[in-house]
Amino acid sequence: MGRSCEFSEELAALICERMAHGRSLRSICQDEDMPANSTVFRWLARRPEFLKAYAAARDAQAHALFDEMLTIADEAGETAVGVSKAKLMVDTRKWWLARVAPKKYGDRLDLEPARGAAALSPQERQARIAALLAKAAAAQTA
Repeated sequence: MGRSCEFSEELAALICERMAHGRSLRSICQDEDMPANSTVFRWLARRPEFLKAYAAARDAQAHALFDEMLTIADEAGETAVGVSKAKLMVDTRKWWLARVAPKKYGDRLDLEPARGAAALSPQERQARIAALLAKAAAAQTA
């Protein structure tokens, strides 16, 4: 469980693969064949190629957790305890996703123009707001 070891491409790929399947770095580093958390963070600071793969794995992890939320909600059961537990599990994942991928999973709508872009006219702003609200409504009914 969580030990110091030498960096290898194979070990880095295995860490990224496990993360991409939805596991947290903490749980991965508790496996017997994995290095300590601190070792992984040291590798991330020193190896740009690993940092890039790790970032891609984090993105895949977010997608996996989003999919997992649907399964949790669908399989919640009908008891109050089952529903409460499922709600806690989904809410925790939603909270995490909103922080690690706010543009994709966050609740906040960005209505400001991109930096360097011309300011929107009031009519353009209203049209953009209407389009975003329609998109959000369509996503809720899907």
